[in-house]
Amino acid sequence: MNHGKAYALVLFIAACGSGSKTPPPELSAIGVKPAGEGRPKLWLTAQETPSSVTLTVRYEKGETAAPRVADIRIAHSESLVLADSAAGAGALAAGKELTTQEPQPGVVRLVLLSRDAHELGTGELAQLNFKKNAPGPAKVDILMDRPVFAPAESMQGLAIGDPLDL
Repeated sequence: MNHGKAYALVLFIAACGSGSKTPPPELSAIGVKPAGEGRPKLWLTAQETPSSVTLTVRYEKGETAAPRVADIRIAHSESLVLADSAAGAGALAAGKELTTQEPQPGVVRLVLLSRDAHELGTGELAQLNFKKNAPGPAKVDILMDRPVFAPAESMQGLAIGDPLDL
């Protein structure tokens, strides 16, 4: 465990009406929410089948100013091919539109913005659906080599979730 971080594993539990607490055998879900009381958080969760991965970008508002614009880049194994994307409920509630780009192989760029100054609230920012074009493990990670939120104050104390190994 890294210093200053505690992790809570987010598990997907299928509720099929039978009271079963185990997910279907072909579906697994993982995700790690970073810790930090009062800090804004950005992390990924994933649901995986043998042929696809659904990646959810999640945000939790902290005590600092919330972002009005997001420019998030996610690195992924080249065995994953982006099939489609959609704005999440948190982005839609703030009136944001999602633009998805692939500036280079293995990187997806998500831009969330609107013409107004509404801040993003806690919730799902986006869902990305990937097809697997090769068997074997894959990895996804939020790239942090440049700011992901504007205004700059919304980056203060931002806690980022660890990469996901699928």
